[in-house]
Amino acid sequence: MIGLAEIAPEDPEPEFVDIDDEGKTVITMHENNHIVVVSREVISDFSAGSVDLQGIDAT
Repeated sequence: MIGLAEIAPEDPEPEFVDIDDEGKTVITMHENNHIVVVSREVISDFSAGSVDLQGIDAT
């Protein structure tokens, strides 16, 4: 999974894994803000998106 994420592509950090009935595995890379779908090889990968928070109480 090295090189897939836009954020820290040289350091993938898989966090959660889920496998569906077809054997496709979804892996979230929390620190990289990226999601990867694999089935023996990478099927797809994409950013987990972004958000712009304003007016929140962060204290």
